[in-house]
Amino acid sequence: MQQEQKLSYSPEAAAAATDMNRSAIYRAIQSGDLKSYKVGRLRRITRQALENYVSKLEKGAA
Repeated sequence: MQQEQKLSYSPEAAAAATDMNRSAIYRAIQSGDLKSYKVGRLRRITRQALENYVSKLEKGAA
């Protein structure tokens, strides 16, 4: 069975998906390195924004 890809993540789910801690995700959002949006009081991060952020981290580590 193929797992369904989520379109957006909560910061907690984004942290779990990237094996980072929640604080690192929030710092990346605050610095503008990780794009996010709000729906009411909930913050969400798109799959594309998360992939772009991880890609930037990979390029910086090389």
